[in-house]
Amino acid sequence: MWHATENYILSKDYTAFTIDKWSELNPKGFAYYQDATQTDPNQKWTLYNSAIEDIYFVDSYACVDQKEDRARIMEFIMAYEDESKVLIKSPHIRKKLETMCSAVRNTFDTSGWENVRWERLL
Repeated sequence: MWHATENYILSKDYTAFTIDKWSELNPKGFAYYQDATQTDPNQKWTLYNSAIEDIYFVDSYACVDQKEDRARIMEFIMAYEDESKVLIKSPHIRKKLETMCSAVRNTFDTSGWENVRWERLL
């Protein structure tokens, strides 16, 4: 669902998720794999391999590209209650989710939207 949402957002505002803006939310020197067959299950900066303050990505699949990064964040926030409570403690994940939620709010008519699931932990 996030991929469809993001495509709609970008059709209305192609600057909502620029490569440069999103890269600022990642660790210095990090580059996405750009190839899903090259993921590393021991990738640092992930939920499963880092301290809370060092988490930038849900898992190594989120390191494929920035679209997958955003999709994995939204998937965990929406579907994995226990993991999302840990994940949101990361200041980097929180900033990414805030950026995504802002794009949703700026693109869709959200009047009357209260207590939406993807914002519940912010």
